[in-house]
Amino acid sequence: MSSFGATSVFQELDIHRHSLCEDRFTIMRLPLADQPSKSYYNDGYFLMVKNNWKLIIAASTSEEQGPDGRMASALGFECRASTHWIVTEDGRIQPQLDSVYSLKRPYDLVALIQQEKRAVVIEDLKQQLMKQKEEIDRREDKETNLEGKIYATDEDCVAAEKPLTDFDLYASTVVPFPPYKEFGDDFTEFAENIAGNVEYQKPNCTEIIDLDFSMNAFEHLVGVRDRHNLTMTPEMGLQHAVTTVEDIDLYGHLVHEFLQKNRTSWILFNMAAYYWRIQGNATNAIECVRRALHYSPREFKDISLINLGNILHLSHLPEEAAIVVHAAVDVAPTNAICHFTLGNIYAVLADYNKSSICFDNALQIQPDFTNAAQRYHAVMCHDKLETALESQHINLQNTLTELREYQKQHQFWVKEHEKLLSEQAPPEVKLEQRLEYEEQKIRESLDGRGMGSCSHSGECCGLPILFTVVPPS
Repeated sequence: MSSFGATSVFQELDIHRHSLCEDRFTIMRLPLADQPSKSYYNDGYFLMVKNNWKLIIAASTSEEQGPDGRMASALGFECRASTHWIVTEDGRIQPQLDSVYSLKRPYDLVALIQQEKRAVVIEDLKQQLMKQKEEIDRREDKETNLEGKIYATDEDCVAAEKPLTDFDLYASTVVPFPPYKEFGDDFTEFAENIAGNVEYQKPNCTEIIDLDFSMNAFEHLVGVRDRHNLTMTPEMGLQHAVTTVEDIDLYGHLVHEFLQKNRTSWILFNMAAYYWRIQGNATNAIECVRRALHYSPREFKDISLINLGNILHLSHLPEEAAIVVHAAVDVAPTNAICHFTLGNIYAVLADYNKSSICFDNALQIQPDFTNAAQRYHAVMCHDKLETALESQHINLQNTLTELREYQKQHQFWVKEHEKLLSEQAPPEVKLEQRLEYEEQKIRESLDGRGMGSCSHSGECCGLPILFTVVPPS
């Protein structure tokens, strides 16, 4: 049997303890199997050391035995002057006046143990909640005005000068005719000889020549097959790109007149399609482009394909427009307009990787293509922005989950804290305990017994305390 004197035991213990100041007590029973982490016995006294070296003292006997062969009848002393002690920063030991261990029932051993557990849980939870709050605040500050920060600092965003959403991704494009194929001078001369009272005719391609089906006209596409159901926005800006004639109705009449003379001219059919694009008539525009594709030679098919691609794109069929413009790129891989048009279509499809490649290809062919350069940087900027916003969305979802967990833990903390406070002695009881404690100090000082601490001879409040380890029964 190993023995421990009071001094050696106290050296191992936290200074928080239950002072024994009165000789009144309450009987309690405690199975030894449920004892705390360390137990010391001697001469009928039982010392329990519970976690973190919290000290509780009680008297015990071994008259009764429990299921495991041992049962202690614990005497928990009731001390209304019960108090707790702390060690200050300068090493002084002084009483803690407002302690969570000042209970309404200072004699209740189980309540004290539960209060200690509750205090540890509350403190751990408090630290955890503080860390969670700091992380949530840090993440919120980091992701504030994310879009503005990217537009202001990213080099592609700065080079683009404006967001991708501010660019017209449905901009009209045309591939110029070869110089020797143009009708500019003939149109001008013919227009000068037209009488003022002539009724202008429209270039109706279906009346010029029938074309039920053509292998070259992309008849397999839904937009071409169901062309009668298409609608598109008028391309008013296209007029000055395709003719110098100021009156668009006169331009249409001139195309009509020239088609009467040459009913298989792929150039005139393209010009007729331009007229209908300016008017916003997708059905008639496709009818004209079908004939242009049917009659145009291979080396010039990119002109008609870009024409058809624009009609489908403005009719909100970007997937089919991409198919047609890819065919134009195959015919004329060195034509920057083809790559530029395809870049716009892929930007509408939100395929920013392919869009940036198309704009880059256009710049490789024509380095001074300013519109392509700006759109390239705008697409790169927008791609980075979307990636950042997606990441922010995921983080916000995680933050929302953390906030819910934080709220749940906070509610648990509030509940446990209220329970902790409810077990404490009321203020008037604490005051009474304090006064009785001060009175006890004065009384002990007058008796010459010091301040009630355990002496080296093993006396505490007049009770002998020597501790020994209890051997197995």
